[in-house]
Amino acid sequence: MRTPLISIALLAAAWSLAPATAQSSQDMFSKCGDPDLTLVFMNPDLRAKEDGYVHASGTFFIQFQARGERAFDIESLKFSFGAEANGISHCDGPEWVSEAMFLKNFRADYEPRDGFFVPINTCNVPNGTYIAGISVYDKDLKELVRYWTKAKVDNGPGNSKAERCENPDTTAPWPMLLPGDGERLDGRQGLYIEVGEELSAIEAWVNGLKVQLTEGLGPERDDDMIVDLGYHPLLRDSGLTQAQIEKRQYPAYTWDGTVRNGDVVKVRAVDRWGNVAEKIVHVGDPTIGGRATLAAPDFELRVPETDKTANADGIAVYNVTYITKSDEGLHADLYIRNEEGGAVLPKGITYRLSPNHVMMGGNEDLDGAITLIATPDAKIGTYRILFAANYLAGVERLEKVVPLTFRVDSIPGSDYTQNETFASDVQAIPQERVRDGSLDGERVTPAEDPQDKKRTPTPLFLALVGLAAAASMLGRRRP
Repeated sequence: MRTPLISIALLAAAWSLAPATAQSSQDMFSKCGDPDLTLVFMNPDLRAKEDGYVHASGTFFIQFQARGERAFDIESLKFSFGAEANGISHCDGPEWVSEAMFLKNFRADYEPRDGFFVPINTCNVPNGTYIAGISVYDKDLKELVRYWTKAKVDNGPGNSKAERCENPDTTAPWPMLLPGDGERLDGRQGLYIEVGEELSAIEAWVNGLKVQLTEGLGPERDDDMIVDLGYHPLLRDSGLTQAQIEKRQYPAYTWDGTVRNGDVVKVRAVDRWGNVAEKIVHVGDPTIGGRATLAAPDFELRVPETDKTANADGIAVYNVTYITKSDEGLHADLYIRNEEGGAVLPKGITYRLSPNHVMMGGNEDLDGAITLIATPDAKIGTYRILFAANYLAGVERLEKVVPLTFRVDSIPGSDYTQNETFASDVQAIPQERVRDGSLDGERVTPAEDPQDKKRTPTPLFLALVGLAAAASMLGRRRP
């Protein structure tokens, strides 16, 4: 995949604290093409602001997913961008119009098996307003759908890319998490996590147990102003596509343990400016990856006691029951948010959830636990916290929340999180209970090669979640 400069136009994920008032990611885009094929942008902190623009700064990955019955017809994605122009219709012809000064097919992704990620560097261009678009194509190079929107680059002062990127940014370091986000193509086992900027901290858990990460560098990725000429198969591997390309490598983190279908992986990444990204993937879940179809869930979060006081160790445990109320299933990632709905929690406050993800059929219920933790860095006081279930509803990602009150009357003498045991990297980690009853579908046992069963869940599994088409997406990106 090539690296776009201003693909911030694709950053508008629907991220809401209440489904009834949720901002639709589709409201931020103009669209033409197949009305039943939708591109959903997964980055939770990037959506259009009141001025109608997506705002972004620094470097990061964006992720999107295609949804609809024709999602699996997509074989390539092409990104275009240019200066903002008013009064331009972008559906008037079979290709992008030129009046908007577009760099057509500036970057492209030809491998849908490993999901759709785009590493970008907003520092490549001056601060200002832009318009950007994306098209997806089938194997015959027929354009299926086209999106475009407005974006603002908000980096600080500087006359060069390096100077602009030394300013604090406001965009969270959304991670590429493999397996889970896409199919791993390098044949290795364990976790591969890549982020589009330097981090100050990163943690990862598999089935609720922390794993020990090893830091390294990812593959070389484009970081220039060169249009990707490889959008046509005849040019893709020619010398022309590699001319004058500036490269860069982003931080990558690995864990060489066993990751199986059904495992729940969670990552929490903090960049050097304090922006926080949290991500959960349920490996083998057919609602993740680059292309999927899905149905809308109807469910309830039931927390009997929402006001608790930390004990002497700084801990309070809230019981929760997840209840699906129709024949449709639920796939939800679970998080704790601050009072405003953001991922940055008050200093000294953290949490653990059991489970971190629920995958339920229709008319089921599942008991879980929310553990809020005060460390020695916390202050005495009352904290307003939001417990959030992030889920799929049609073509949108939404959140349903329950407000919690966490009272800290005394500062604990020790840090509960420092006593956590790291998971073994030579034995499979027991899986969390993520639904009422046993999981349906094949599991990869520790003695089996995870690459041998990475693709397709069983028909019964698909029926339970109401999906018409699905594919497990495990894997590392290629540059």
